[in-house]
This record gives sequence, structure tokens and C-alpha cells, in this order.
Amino acid sequence: MNKKLMGVGLLLFAVLVLSIPGAVVASDDEYEAYNLTIQPGSNETELNFTWFTATPTDIPQLVVCNEGGLKGGKCTNFASYYKGALRKGNHSKCMNYYEGEYEIVVVEDDTEIYACKVTMTNVKNNTKYTYVVGNGEIFSDIHKFDTQNKNNYNFIFVGDPQIGASRDEESDTAGWVETVTAALTNFENTSFILSAGDQVESSTSDSQYDGFFSPEELTSVPFAPAIGNHDTSELYAYHFNVSNEIVPDGSTDPLGYTNGGGDYWFTYGDTLFMVLNTNNSSALSHDEFMAQAIEANPTAKWRVVVFHHSIYSSARHVDDVNDLRTSMYPVIDQYDIDVVLSGHDHFYARTYQLSGGDVLDKACYTSTGRDGQEQTTCVDLIGEVAEEDLQYIGEGKVLNPEGTVYFTANSASGSKYYDFTYIEGYTNLYLAAYEQLETPTYLNVEVNRSTLTVSAYRVDTGERVDTYSIIKTDDFNRGHHHQGRSSLAKQ
Repeated sequence: MNKKLMGVGLLLFAVLVLSIPGAVVASDDEYEAYNLTIQPGSNETELNFTWFTATPTDIPQLVVCNEGGLKGGKCTNFASYYKGALRKGNHSKCMNYYEGEYEIVVVEDDTEIYACKVTMTNVKNNTKYTYVVGNGEIFSDIHKFDTQNKNNYNFIFVGDPQIGASRDEESDTAGWVETVTAALTNFENTSFILSAGDQVESSTSDSQYDGFFSPEELTSVPFAPAIGNHDTSELYAYHFNVSNEIVPDGSTDPLGYTNGGGDYWFTYGDTLFMVLNTNNSSALSHDEFMAQAIEANPTAKWRVVVFHHSIYSSARHVDDVNDLRTSMYPVIDQYDIDVVLSGHDHFYARTYQLSGGDVLDKACYTSTGRDGQEQTTCVDLIGEVAEEDLQYIGEGKVLNPEGTVYFTANSASGSKYYDFTYIEGYTNLYLAAYEQLETPTYLNVEVNRSTLTVSAYRVDTGERVDTYSIIKTDDFNRGHHHQGRSSLAKQ
């Protein structure tokens, strides 16, 4: 179990630094930052930065240059300030300084590492930025990121990189790097990446996190993670800096909490993203979180929910999410969610539009267990397919639909695939598209004021294997549900 020493306060930090065994002091002009990543902030005007360092860091500092603020549109003076003039307090009009917090983490080799988190504010759309991180005295290498148009944008959705799942961390890392590079090459103006969770196989493994953070693109494109069942540890929480966890009165833990964190939300343009930690099985907790997130963002045109454990798939985990399916489906249906994005089952699937309906029945199937014996397994059925009232305006394009469409993403690294399980009365009832391609894939989601389109792509060939669009007119009215608490979650 990883131990941690909390940063008690900046006034005590000088004493702490002198007593840190194994801490590595960088050279006079070099700040060693690794596992550097960016998370979306509360909305498109904020970004959260996270990194690890062995360099003593009293106050983590982020220094950002708006390249448009300098002559010629390039941050030509930034390199001269960085590593030199910054420590003397010199700055230009284009440079902004942000300070954050740290915690001290004891990692696998008993080295004590500074886990640093800083939030950038006043982020502008369609802007090129250059940045460094440091401790106020010395600074890292230079990194860059570009922001996009919040009203017409795309994001990448990935499932289960799970570095180490194949028992070959090097191969898994290579597959993950290839996927990130392919996705961002194909969609170079991507606003951020969303993950279904299971970033690594073991959430206490430093080497697996090193593999996960290997893509250089993660220092320039924001990454929003869901917590998978392989992510539940304190070390996971140190690696990510998420916004808008909701802590109820009288509690110290956020709604949806397990080790690693709780539910959180952020907005981007007209879209509300609610990222749930379904390792916490309390539908009441997730219900309360979604109610508050929606109340805080009542005018969001699009509502997207992300969580790890797919409740509509048809592979290895199809039956072990029965309780989650029957408890969470009514909550999602109640709040008129447009799209749910999940992983866990290492298999691609897309449902029909689902709306209304109680627990209908069970669909049972016979399979051969690991012991060679036949066994009967049953899947709970809940949710009705809203097909009769749907208006299609082309193949895979639906106008002002009722209900929610659920997507399951396959492995983004190729570390593990699960076999397809066909279940009569379940698979053919709920799933509009499904396939085990046994190659890394990703989803690209394009969003504007009238259309949300989800498309699945192979990494090896770049082929688009599925696409689906929801189109909303200006007079679209969300469903027939009221916005109160869901009745099933109250039980």
C-alpha cells in the first residue's frame, strides 16, 4: 500500500525539504517534471495541470505564454525568460503565472515524490499557448497547447488503455501511443480526450503509469479520465486534477467516492459532461450528483455521461453489471441524457435509443465455464427501445430523438480483448451495432449547436467502422420526464 505525507503548509515546507530521504535535487537550471498532463477545468476557460517531480517544490508554478501577445504571433521571447529571467521576476505582457498545491507521495522504490496541481484560468478559445512548470526558481522544458472553438468542436473517446494487462507493458505502451497519435493526427484540432477508465492494470504501479503517460500529446491535449476498477488507489488520484466533485454537507468525501476520487463534472460549450465513478455502486449517490450538476447547468443543450462499467454490451462482463444496469438506467433515463460513454467490456457496441421501461424480464444463455462444465447465466433486461417515434433523416441520423444511446469502447491499446457473447432476446433487443475487431480503436465525437456525431475508428487502417448522429432543432424539448429525483434510486 502506498503511503503519503500531506503537505501541512508552506511555512513548514522548508523543514520538510531538508529531511526528505531520497529526494533528487535537479541541476541549477533544470526542473524535472514527469507524468505531466492537463485535465479540463470547470469549463472551457479553465485547465488543470498535474505533474510529478523529485525536485523540491515549495510552491508549484505554471507559467503560460499567449503566443498571440508577442510580435509576429510567436512566443519568441519565452525561451529567454524560462530557465533564467523567470527567477528574477522578469515577464512580458503575454505571460501569466499560476500557483498551486502539492502533496508528497511515497512511490514503489520508497522515493518521495512531489505531486503538483495547478489550475490555469482565463483560458481563451482558438489560442496558441506555450508553457513551463516549475518551483518558482527553475523550470521544465517548454510545452505547447492550442485551444479550440467551444461551439464547434470534437473530442476523442478511448476505452481501457490498461497498460500492463497483457503482461507486456512495453507492447501495451506502444499500442497506446499509436492510438493517441493516430487519433490526434486524424483529428488534429481535438479539444480533449475522454477515457472510459482502467488507465493501467495496477493502479499502484509506477512503471505502468510511466507507460500510460508516454504519449507526448498528453502534455498538450487535455485528458479527462473516468475511474475504472483498476484505478482505485490514492496513487491514481495524485495523477489527475479534476473539477467539480460535489461533497455533501456533513461529509468529507465527494459523491460517488472510492479510493481514487468521486463523480465530477465539467462543461465545454453547450455540453455538460458528468463523469461517474461506478466503482461506487450507490445509485442514490450518482443520482444526487447528477441532479446537482444539471441544476448548476440548466441550459446545457447536450448532456453526456461517462462511466467505466458498460451496462449495455455483449462480451465477458455482460452479466456481472446486472445490478448496475437496473439501478443506473432509471437515473440516466430520468435526466434525459443524450449519450452514455463506457468501457470495461473491451468490445465495441452501440445501442438503439433507449427510453422508459421497467425491469422487463431475463434473457438466459448457456455457456461452458472454465472448469469445462456448462452453466446457465441470465441477464436482466431493463429499458425500452424507442424506435416507433424516431425520425431518421438519413442512415444513422436521428432527429430530436427520445431517450439515450449507449456506447461501449474497445481497448485503446490492444492490451486485452473479450470474446463476443450473443444472447437471444438481449443482444438483438438492445444493440444496433457491435463488433469485436481485435485491434485498437477509438471514438471521435463531433459537437456543434445542432448535431452530435459519434464515429468509431480502427487504428491500424484508419477505417471508420460505425457512425451515429443526433440532430436537435432549436425547438427541441427534452423528453417527457420531469427533472426530479428518479423513483428507482429512491428505493
